[in-house]
Amino acid sequence: MVPAASGGGRAWHRRFCGARLAGEIKRLRVNSEREIYVIFDSEIGFFQCSPEPAREVYCEAQSADAWPALAAVLTPERVERLHAAGFADPGHAPNYSKTYPSAASAADIAKEALTILHDVCGYTGASPLKVATEKGKGG
Repeated sequence: MVPAASGGGRAWHRRFCGARLAGEIKRLRVNSEREIYVIFDSEIGFFQCSPEPAREVYCEAQSADAWPALAAVLTPERVERLHAAGFADPGHAPNYSKTYPSAASAADIAKEALTILHDVCGYTGASPLKVATEKGKGG
C-alpha cells in the first residue's frame, strides 16, 4: 500500500508513488517472460499493467464497462484525456488499453499512471493507493 497524502505532503506523495509505481513497472520488464501483473487501485478506479514481449508494457485503465459505478466519474472530458494519452476504447479488453513501447521509461509510465488516476478517476491521494501483484496484495 502506498500511504495517503497529507496536507503539505502531496508533492512528496507524488514522488513516493511515482518511485513505487516505476519500481513495479521495472519488475514487469525484468520478468517479461513470466505471467505477472501489477494493479494500482485508487478505489475510484484502477490502472493495471503486465509485461509484453520485447520489454513492452501493456496497461489498462478501468472503464465503466468493467465497473458501472465509474459511469458517474468518466465524463466525456475525462475519457478524452484517456484518448489523448493514447488509450484505446474498451473492445478488445473491457477497459481502456495501451501498450507502451520498450523505449518508454518506467518513470514515464508511472507518471502517466498517476496522471490517469488523478485526471481521469479523480484520485487525490487522500486515501492510500493499493498495490496488488500476482503474489497478492502488496504493501
